[in-house]
Amino acid sequence: MYKELPWTDNFKEYFSNESLPHSVLIGGNEGLGKKDLALQFSNSLFCITQQVNSNCKICKPCKLFLDGNHPDFYQINLEEGKKNISIKQIKSLRDKIYESPFLGGNKVFYIELVEHMSKDASDSLLKILEEPPKNTFFILTSNRHNQVPATITSRCSEYVIKEPEEEKLYEWLNSSDLSKADFNTLLTLASGKPLLLKGLYKSNVLEIRLSFIKEISSLLKSSDNVIELSESWAKDKKILSYKLEWMGLLLMDAIRFQSTNSNENLAKDSFSITSYLGIKTPFNVLYDLLNQTNLLWNELTKGTNLKMEFQLQALFVDWEEKINLTSR
Repeated sequence: MYKELPWTDNFKEYFSNESLPHSVLIGGNEGLGKKDLALQFSNSLFCITQQVNSNCKICKPCKLFLDGNHPDFYQINLEEGKKNISIKQIKSLRDKIYESPFLGGNKVFYIELVEHMSKDASDSLLKILEEPPKNTFFILTSNRHNQVPATITSRCSEYVIKEPEEEKLYEWLNSSDLSKADFNTLLTLASGKPLLLKGLYKSNVLEIRLSFIKEISSLLKSSDNVIELSESWAKDKKILSYKLEWMGLLLMDAIRFQSTNSNENLAKDSFSITSYLGIKTPFNVLYDLLNQTNLLWNELTKGTNLKMEFQLQALFVDWEEKINLTSR
């Protein structure tokens, strides 16, 4: 149900019922494992044979929790298609808060990404946090904990997950066949997010990335393969999503290089392309192409009904024409 991550081990000392406060806010950037830590905290509040800084995972409450069936665990998150956690969602907790726990132990209320709460929802939660009943715990998470209202944070003990060192991440991936160069490429593609990093590694994304670099290089040299390339990319929407995102990142790197004349913090495997674009292409062209590329990526992620191969053809032609015309 959750992953135990080495860079959150230092929080385990708080797992005992005696030391854990009634309201906890776990902050940190996206992809660092806040949800996993929140669920570990939650599990610790149910475990009845807890080992030192660890959940036993074999007692009845642990098994119920790990199977997703613990009757005293309640979770609220942003509903699909909604912009905010609503006051209705928070009010639904109030009916549960003052009920006796089914198993006679603790009750845990987990609210994911509290920065998405509406103003009314936030005010409603504040009233609940002011005087929680005995054996009732609230665990909140946030990608932007500095945007959580001060009235909420003042009633919580705040734990912030820091980004792990690269060496620790490399060890965590636990792969002897992954070179440091490939690891650095993955780290760049994942924007430093460890959980995304591992997901990319498992999905064989390095091969996709290598193909992408070759295809974009070919596109910038000639438009002869536009139809073939657009048909090939359109076959797999997940891979297409990666490649469109990377096209946008290439342009952003080119703009950064153009502004700073430095390769610091730029993707190393595509630097020959981004430096070429940055030197040869005016800013306004790069910016326009970035907007077009991001627009198509947004259409794809929203589930557009447009014929994607035709949209790709138009985008590729724009790339080839605008970049080559300005560089001749």
